[in-house]
Amino acid sequence: MDEHTLERLEFGKVLERIAAQAQLGLGADAVRALRPTTDLEAIRTRAGRIAEAVQVFEKGETFGVDAFEDPAAFLERAAIEDAALAPMELRTVALILRNADDVQRTFRRLRPEAPLLWKLSFDLAPEPDLAREIEAAVEPDGTVADAASKELARLRRAMRALQDRIRKRLERMVQDAGLKPFLGDDYVTLRGGRYVLPVQAAHAGQVPGIIHDRSDTGHTVFLEPQQVVPLGNELRTLAADEEREVQRILRSLTDRVREHLEPLRRTVRTLVEFDLVRAAARYARAHRMTTPVFAEKGAPLCIVRGRHPILEDALTELGRDVVPLDFEIGGPVRTIAITGANAGGKTVALKTIGLLCLMAQTGLPVPAEKGTCFLPLAQIAVDIGDEQSIEANLSTFSAHVGHTKEILASAAEGTLVLLDEIGAGTDPTEGGALACAVLEALHASGAWTVVTTHLGQVKGFVHEQDGMENAAVEFDPETLEPTYRLILGRPGASHALRIARRLGLPEEVLAAAEELVDSGAIEMEGLLARLTESLKKAESEAAGARRHRAEAESKSAELARRLEEVKRERKEALRRAAEEARNLVENTRREMQQALEDARRAGAGAEATRHLRRKVEEKRGVLKRQAAELAPHLRGTIPLEQLTEGQRVWVAPMKCHGLVARVDKRRKKVTVEARDMTIEVDLSAIQQPGEAGEAPPQREGRTVVERPASVAPELHLRGERVEEAVRHLETYLNEACLAELGSVRIIHGHGTGALREAVHKALQDHPLVESYRLGERGEGGMGVTIATLK
Repeated sequence: MDEHTLERLEFGKVLERIAAQAQLGLGADAVRALRPTTDLEAIRTRAGRIAEAVQVFEKGETFGVDAFEDPAAFLERAAIEDAALAPMELRTVALILRNADDVQRTFRRLRPEAPLLWKLSFDLAPEPDLAREIEAAVEPDGTVADAASKELARLRRAMRALQDRIRKRLERMVQDAGLKPFLGDDYVTLRGGRYVLPVQAAHAGQVPGIIHDRSDTGHTVFLEPQQVVPLGNELRTLAADEEREVQRILRSLTDRVREHLEPLRRTVRTLVEFDLVRAAARYARAHRMTTPVFAEKGAPLCIVRGRHPILEDALTELGRDVVPLDFEIGGPVRTIAITGANAGGKTVALKTIGLLCLMAQTGLPVPAEKGTCFLPLAQIAVDIGDEQSIEANLSTFSAHVGHTKEILASAAEGTLVLLDEIGAGTDPTEGGALACAVLEALHASGAWTVVTTHLGQVKGFVHEQDGMENAAVEFDPETLEPTYRLILGRPGASHALRIARRLGLPEEVLAAAEELVDSGAIEMEGLLARLTESLKKAESEAAGARRHRAEAESKSAELARRLEEVKRERKEALRRAAEEARNLVENTRREMQQALEDARRAGAGAEATRHLRRKVEEKRGVLKRQAAELAPHLRGTIPLEQLTEGQRVWVAPMKCHGLVARVDKRRKKVTVEARDMTIEVDLSAIQQPGEAGEAPPQREGRTVVERPASVAPELHLRGERVEEAVRHLETYLNEACLAELGSVRIIHGHGTGALREAVHKALQDHPLVESYRLGERGEGGMGVTIATLK
């Protein structure tokens, strides 16, 4: 992506807003240096890391990097043999190492929630021993600690003792009555590392010693009395020894840093990446952004409720909400012309499309909702805004033509072209003709093209071309105000005269303009306005229909729930009735057996006994038949976890026994073999089998599987949700198989491709499906799948 494209689409402004969230200057610079790429793996890695950081923040966790200066320069010096880093440079190294340790510990703990960031933390090299050595030797204020070495501690003790001796001797001199008249003040101070007294310049000769400095006025000299000069010389010697020891310590620590230069440089780069990720995640949370998703080749570019982040910030400050953008291009439609009134949002729509594509290909979150899907673009070419140049003696039209020439030369498949006000800036007739020719050439190149225009000639041309489509920014004809909504599939009117009338242009001027405007153009504007009103009415009616449908579906779901409750209650009642029947049979058997015994004991004749026994058997037969009639209703469903392959079960829809072939626990589906068929049914259709000798219900002396009276050879799923569509597909395949259809046509449409993928996933390895393929030209193409049934 060239810098002209990034500038025109305001990509740099977005980066500046993200950079403002960084904790490191290096992190802010890294954000500003971000550029779109075609490396999908790199895009997805960065996008995944930022998404994980957002999740970390939403869980109430946090991570960050304490600010440190860019260490590049002093790390270069550290590479030189015998180099000695300054104390504060060494403290920076220790801070970097502590940052690395903190971040690594954080993501070791957050590994389940943020595996990509945990993996990134592997590139950090905390080196805790080196950090401790530096912190023990160098104080936070940059001084080398006494404890850095035994020799340094000894030297500093000796220096403090000597300094104390010198100060005390000079303080006694200040109190000496013979010396007081010559002093300028009664204090001891330091000049050039030597302890001195302030002496009046006029009396300097009266006090033996060495002058080390003078006051600004010249009235006072700072003199080291001769009595303390030997002590001062001794102090200077100790100070020189101390400085040599300090340098030795610094060189030793620098040697240790030199051993870890490459891990240190890698650690700095990784901390900068963590800071970049953190900044992007904070910006994404503040703007309700989502992780970019890229479609497979051939799928459309789809933006769902996209928002321009710069415009959104500006409107938020004014207390207003940005109108989101819904947009789709790709598949059969590769060229879209956006038309409509001035200030209706055409250019904003163009910039939003381009900016969101740039952000996505940088791996940054995008201000859009789930369902948004991008294409990996090799190039985004733009011509937006007035780019006339006085220095180059170029008019607006000439500048547009120059950019268009460059775009035409590079446009190809994988290029997104965004042209604002194509054909404007010259005679409308010639400009319109030129615009149509440019669109035709761009379409032929394979590029995806989005343009804005007011030219009626372009609207008509686009309407007549295959693979091209008009779109309009909505305009409210009642308020004469734009709504800023983009409507795909129809052209928009410019409403120039109506807007001018609202703005108060004199009526006589407007009347004259209407007479001068071509009658066909006026008729077209009126037609477009009426079309807009009709479409708004249709959309309102469609919304009402959707509400009624939702209400109907809700009522249907409630009825289905009640039906299930009734079924359960009926089953329970039947179970209780059967239990009572069994008890009745048993009680009756016992009672009659007792009656027989009583009759035998009473001496009843053989004939009476046989008659009584016959009545008992008849009663038992009646009760057994009643129990048999209840038995099919009493079979209980089998828990999913108890089903195994090869198990004998009762298949309720087929009214026969069968064997389990496969159990899909996720979908709660069971594939069974019954009546020489293999069919997939819901878990609820599988029940406990009857006794081994129990026969299934018979009809006219033979077993019958009920088949649908008629099954359509195609299934329409367009507009359905994925879950609903898969459910309908499953039912349809079962019915089609029972109707003995050889193949079926499943219409899912183009859309985002999600429904097509769900259909293919359902067909894959389906027991009733032999094979499937996408439709060919004339069969519906990628919007249709043809399935061959077994």
